[in-house]
Amino acid sequence: MTGILETRALRKSFGGLTAVDSVNFLVEEGELRAIIGPNGAGKSTFFNLLTGVLRPTAGRVLFRGEDITGLPPHAISLRGLGRTLQNSALFPALTVFENVWLSAQAGQVQKLVLRPSLRRSVEQRVVEVLGLLGLEDKQDVPAGDLSHGDQRLLEIAIALGTNPSVLLMDEPTAGLSPKETRDFLELIRGLASARTIVIIEHDMNVVMSLATTITVLHEGRIVADGKSKDVQANPVVRRIYLGEPARDDAHG
Repeated sequence: MTGILETRALRKSFGGLTAVDSVNFLVEEGELRAIIGPNGAGKSTFFNLLTGVLRPTAGRVLFRGEDITGLPPHAISLRGLGRTLQNSALFPALTVFENVWLSAQAGQVQKLVLRPSLRRSVEQRVVEVLGLLGLEDKQDVPAGDLSHGDQRLLEIAIALGTNPSVLLMDEPTAGLSPKETRDFLELIRGLASARTIVIIEHDMNVVMSLATTITVLHEGRIVADGKSKDVQANPVVRRIYLGEPARDDAHG
């Protein structure tokens, strides 16, 4: 495997607050990686830096070896880096099909006018994605009328519209029922067979059942990074999550 997504000394400050602090991060192609950490650890800010929503204060972001630091979100998306959001970003009045269409045709508006064959290709991509997510029977339903679980599926479908090689998912199982969560786990495993996936997730059962590699953020810094079993046993991680005392404290 080779590195596909990397950050070097990435930092983001807001005034006197440093939300992401000199993060060096490397994802291998084909990996299913989880990023965990308590609230305020800098996880979503980190995703915003990777996808161009925020510009870093310092450091670099590389995708397939190309420096994409500071590029706008649409330019990064067209290079093959897709993302789902923690909070819904659907167009509720548009149908399921129309929501995914907007993603699939991104960057192709002028070409679509000139080339009907490309329009058919975009339509085929939408149909393919809806079938993959099990939404083909709801393609004419307004997004705002979907259940919460189906809206989550639609968010993934929108992210897949551009056929990304790397998919970032911000708390994909938030608000789902236990059955919906189980179904999502199977879906994510299936998606990971064809692309690299990085998830932010609070549910440790989800993390441990999905990811083989875990990165732990705390106060904007990586405090642990490695195989799931090693991270789970890491004393720093156990202190952050379980409130266990540091070794010196325990003996003093």
